[in-house]
Amino acid sequence: MHQSVSSVFMVRPAVFYSNPETAESNAFQQRGTPPELDAVLAEFDELVFALRNEGVRVHVYQDTASPEKPDALFPNNWLGLHDNGIRVYYAMEAHNRRIEKNDAVCAYLDQIAPAKEIIDISNASENCISLEGTGSLIFDYLTKRVFASRSSRTDENLARQIAEKLGFEAVIFDAMDVDGKPYYHTNVILSIGTRYAILCAESIPPEQRAAVIGKLALDGRTLIEISREQVNEFAGNVLELRNSLDELLIVISSRALEVLTESQLLALQQSGFITPASISIIEAFGGGSVRCMLAEIRSPWHDFD
Repeated sequence: MHQSVSSVFMVRPAVFYSNPETAESNAFQQRGTPPELDAVLAEFDELVFALRNEGVRVHVYQDTASPEKPDALFPNNWLGLHDNGIRVYYAMEAHNRRIEKNDAVCAYLDQIAPAKEIIDISNASENCISLEGTGSLIFDYLTKRVFASRSSRTDENLARQIAEKLGFEAVIFDAMDVDGKPYYHTNVILSIGTRYAILCAESIPPEQRAAVIGKLALDGRTLIEISREQVNEFAGNVLELRNSLDELLIVISSRALEVLTESQLLALQQSGFITPASISIIEAFGGGSVRCMLAEIRSPWHDFD
């Protein structure tokens, strides 16, 4: 069992702008005149090239322009391609994000990662219950634990149900920004790799903090604590992948890389090869970073081993 995979699924957008339906819960989003699509696609394609150049298998689905799906390039929220060929369709809070799951993209997934079992909880959204994939859920595959911070997009009961179905222990906690508001996704404050764990511990209430840290299996990992200010620059929105040589890659945005301290950067460098991506437009208007753009394919026939 590996913590990281060597294949990912990405969606190349046909439209992109700051989604008004997600702005209320996502403090990272910048509003204003929508960026030029060509500039967004240049950032997207550069990330695809960088990953392929490092030996990662990248499957790219070209999205359709109609109906408009401004957050389509963040597929990890509605989709989970889990171990043993289990595909999960998650429950999205925003109405215009629920259409990201459609017949065309699911047919493409059937080609690249056929499902042995499908768990569809997407209809929970109709009852105002949300659980947004690996935005909400941070999986530790080495200890079979899954971490989730409560928010309007992360329902505790649904998180526990999915954890049980997938065979994981659920670790549920709170994480708040400097204004006392819940972070919209767990993956902006927590990333778990084979040799590291990035965590904004100060965002977790003191009475919960030690228990969460205690579940991170730090006997085999280096804990890299980041501040709320670094969270705002997406220093927690990081994903570990593997390449064809079984080397560990740490995918992180250039914006996030710039705010790491020398000791934090050294800890990451000792944990894997740094793979930076310049996606400042996507981060500003989408309110998400590299981890949000990558849906891991954990189907065994897509790994190199």
